[in-house]
Amino acid sequence: MSEKLSQIEKLGCIEQDMLDKNALVRAARLLGDTWALLIIRELLDGTKRFGEVQEGLGKVNPQTLSGRLKHLEQCGIVTRQAYAEIPPRVEYSLTEKGQAVSEIVKALTTFGKMYTEEACDSLSANSQETLSPS
Repeated sequence: MSEKLSQIEKLGCIEQDMLDKNALVRAARLLGDTWALLIIRELLDGTKRFGEVQEGLGKVNPQTLSGRLKHLEQCGIVTRQAYAEIPPRVEYSLTEKGQAVSEIVKALTTFGKMYTEEACDSLSANSQETLSPS
């Protein structure tokens, strides 16, 4: 009986670790920006140039994209490789840490497909405004 109780206690500790509030807050601050997740989604296909990322995102201000890419680079999610060419060429790719976000992107995509289509129809008319964070 005490062995089963010990296993249940261990599971309770694991559950608490999985729901660590501070870790969740840090991750939400890093990834909570709409553009951050969409940029990561674009780079899951592999290395891309700035223009390719911008094209994949649609209506994103170049300054906004540049700022988000710099932030993701500083956080170790994205690497930036500049080449000494004319015209200058810069490529972005995901780090190992960035690749780890793929499961989150997939889970959010699944959630969006399953639970938000009908519930958020009223928001779809304003979707471009919603996807324009500054």
